[in-house]
Amino acid sequence: MSGKALQCAVFEASDAFINNRAQFGNGLNRLSGVDGHIATYWGLQVSEEGSKKGIIITLWESSGHYEKFVGSDAHSGGWSILKSAATGDIKRAQFTRVTGATIPAADAAITQLALVTPNAGVAHDQVKEAGSKVYSAFESKNLPAVFGETTGQDGLFLYLVGWSSYEESRGTVKGEPFHTAITELRKIADLQVTHTVLDKYN
Repeated sequence: MSGKALQCAVFEASDAFINNRAQFGNGLNRLSGVDGHIATYWGLQVSEEGSKKGIIITLWESSGHYEKFVGSDAHSGGWSILKSAATGDIKRAQFTRVTGATIPAADAAITQLALVTPNAGVAHDQVKEAGSKVYSAFESKNLPAVFGETTGQDGLFLYLVGWSSYEESRGTVKGEPFHTAITELRKIADLQVTHTVLDKYN
């Protein structure tokens, strides 16, 4: 795994975010010039899935840089602006064990985001092993993909995969080597999958 850190926020998007996302830009402007910040992407779930969810992803040089930002006034001020982008709570998770091509996956025409939660009673390492096989399947086909792991108690995992279209994503994963690897992972974990069009903000 690389030293990079990735912060991901997923939320049920408000009408304000859906209709005029730019009005929330001041929340993301707080990241401008922050030490260790590499890039921020944001977007909306594709229309094929209902365009209901908003996604914000920030990439950092290290978890230390991200943690320093979390303790700043810029962080709290930024999220206070972004709160009204959601109809409810904003689910945020930090992934500090990240491998793969984050920027190519986020820059793709369609980015597939999957949050993986281990089922009750299933060992973290068991899910990690199964998840690594899914990542290897994407990598074997030269797809821009990311596999991330949280170090906190939530035990979440994350995938980002770049596709040329929503149809390509849906069709490709029905075949091998994807189908078997994903089926095995679903036996031991819950996968929340969203497809989105991400724009680079800063």
